[in-house]
Amino acid sequence: MLRKALIGIRILFAFWLTALVISLFIRGIFLFVYSAEFRDCGINDLLGGIIFDVSTASMFLVPVTILWVLLWRNIFKRAVCFLLFIYITTMIADWLYFPFQQRHLGYEVILMQAEGFELQLIDYIKTYWHWLFFGLSLWVGSCWTLSKLKMFTTNLGLIHRLVVMIVVTPLIIIGIRGGLQLKPIHITDAGEFVKPTCAPLVINGVFSFVKSFEGTPAEWNVDITDSLACHCFKPLRTPLLTDSQRTNHPNIIVLVIEGYSREFSIMGSHLANRPSMTPFLDSLALHNASFLNYFANARRTMDGVVAIVSGMPALMRGTYIYSNYVSPYHIALPQILEKYGYKTYFFLGSFLGTMGIYQYSTLVGFDRYYSMEDYPDQSHFDGVWGIYDHLYLKWVAQVLDTLPKPFFTTILTLSSHPPYKIPDSLVGKLNEPDEILRSFKYADYSVKQFFKELETLGLLDNSIIIITCDHPAPPHNQKFANRLGVFAGNLILVNTYLKGVDSTRIIQQIDLFPTVLDLAGVPDTVFSIGISLFDTARSRFAITYYEPLWQWIADSILISYDNKKFMCNKISLETLTIGEEIPCPEQEICQFKATLHFLKNYLENPIDATRNLESTCR
Repeated sequence: MLRKALIGIRILFAFWLTALVISLFIRGIFLFVYSAEFRDCGINDLLGGIIFDVSTASMFLVPVTILWVLLWRNIFKRAVCFLLFIYITTMIADWLYFPFQQRHLGYEVILMQAEGFELQLIDYIKTYWHWLFFGLSLWVGSCWTLSKLKMFTTNLGLIHRLVVMIVVTPLIIIGIRGGLQLKPIHITDAGEFVKPTCAPLVINGVFSFVKSFEGTPAEWNVDITDSLACHCFKPLRTPLLTDSQRTNHPNIIVLVIEGYSREFSIMGSHLANRPSMTPFLDSLALHNASFLNYFANARRTMDGVVAIVSGMPALMRGTYIYSNYVSPYHIALPQILEKYGYKTYFFLGSFLGTMGIYQYSTLVGFDRYYSMEDYPDQSHFDGVWGIYDHLYLKWVAQVLDTLPKPFFTTILTLSSHPPYKIPDSLVGKLNEPDEILRSFKYADYSVKQFFKELETLGLLDNSIIIITCDHPAPPHNQKFANRLGVFAGNLILVNTYLKGVDSTRIIQQIDLFPTVLDLAGVPDTVFSIGISLFDTARSRFAITYYEPLWQWIADSILISYDNKKFMCNKISLETLTIGEEIPCPEQEICQFKATLHFLKNYLENPIDATRNLESTCR
C-alpha cells in the first residue's frame, strides 16, 4: 500500500513540477522580451515570484488530481494535455495582453468580446503566430516529457488513488494559499516578495485570471479619517461660472482617438527621435489649447470612456463596466447635461456591444448609441473592427448636423489599434512602412476629414471640440516604456478661450468630466476627483493603476502604493523618466490617501458618500 501510494504521489508531483517550471520559464522569457519596461528587475526578482508560480501550479493540480482518480489512463492523458494547453495558452496570452493594458488577464476579457470577435481572433493569430508556435512547441514538449517519464501509464487501483488524493489535498490547499498564513496570497502581495516596481513581473496569467473571479473589488485600503481626508482633498466640483456662461450651452464634441499617445504627436516626437505622425492634430494643438503633461487614467478603451464620461479613474484590476460597483447612481455627463437641455449621443463604428460600451451608454443615460450597424454602407467594413475611420467620421459629422442642438457627443475611433487596418488606397499616400506609425498618420488624416466636413456643414464654429485618447498605445519607443510614460496621452481643446500649449500643469483624463460641465454652463456641485481645466487655484495631480501599484503623479514626484507601503521617486515630466527613491512628502501622501478613500466610498455607496461629502467637506 505504502509503495503504491508513493508512486501516486510521485505522479502528481511530476505534474505539479511541470506546471511550476512552465510558469517560471514563461515569466523568464517575458522578462527578456520586456527588458525595457522591467529594466530595474533581474533574476532575483524573477525568482521572487516563485510563490505565485507554486500557487498556480497547485491550482493546476486540482483538476489533474480529480481526473487521475476518476478517469481511465487513455482518457486521462488527453484530458491532462488539454489542461496543459489551456495553462500555457493563458500564460502566453497574458503576457501579450500586458503591454496593451499594463495589467494581467481577468475574466472581464471574455465579457468584452462581442460580435466580430472571431475576425479579431484570426487577425491576432496571424500577428502573433510566432508566439503561438512557441506555445505549441512548449505544450508538445511537456506532454512528450510526461509520457516518456510514464506519468500517464502507471496503473493504480481506485482505492490507492483515493488514498493518495486524501494525502495530497492538504498540500494542494497550502500551495494554492501560498503558505500557512491567515489569508491566501493575492496580486496585491507581490510587493512583499520583490521591489514594488517589479511587482507586475511576478504575476502570471493563470493566477490573475483565477483571482479575477473573486470579483472586481476596490482593493486598495488606506488608513485615514473622513475629517483628515477632507482637510487634504475635497472631491467636489465647484462651478466656475459667470452669469453669461450659465446661459451659454454650446455643442460639445469629445473625439476619443484610439491609442493617441504623446509618443506619436509633436508633444513627444522629440523623445521618440522621429517626426510626429499627426501633423493636422499638431496644428490644432499649437493654435488652440493643448497640454504637454496630460496623463490618461486608463489602459483599456472602456475604462478610458468611463474616465471621461463618469470622471472615475481605472484603479481596479477589472473594469468598472463589468464590476459589482456599476450603478446608475454614479453620476455621468449625460445625466447632468440632460437637465440643461442637452441631447447626448455616443458614436462607435464597431459592432453593437463591443467592449460593453453600448450597455454602459444606456446605463449613464446617452439618448442614442450609433454603432457600425447604423452606418449606411457595410462595404466600408475594415474586416476586423468596424468602419474605416475617415469614412465613419465624415458620416458622423453628417448625422450631427441633423440632431437637435445643443448636443453632447462622444465619438470613438478604431483604426490606430491592432491590427492597424487602413484602406489599401491610402497606404501609398501615407508613406510610412511601419504599420503602427502608419495607423496614426491615418488617424490624423481621418480627423482632418472630420473637421473639413464639420466646417462644410457649419458645425465647426458652433461647437467646442475636445480631442483626447481612450488610453495611450503600447510604447513603440523605449523612452515611453515605463510606468510613467505608458500613461502619457494627448489633449486638445478647440474653440475655447484657452489658448496655447500648457507645459506646466499636470492634467489627467478625469479632469475632462468637470471641464465639460464648466463648458456647458452647469451650476451643479457634484462628486469629482478630477479638477476642471479652468480651475487654476488647486494643486494638480494624476492618479493611475499600474498593476499592482496605485500611482500618484505630481510635478516632480511619483508616489507608488502597493496596499502596504508608499514609495516615492523623483521624476522628470519633460523626459518621462523615473529617478532615485526619495522620502515621501506628507502633504502628497495625505492627498493620495484621501483620493483613494473618497473614491472607494463613492464606488460602494454613491448616495451616502456624496451626502457625507457635502456635509463634511464643505
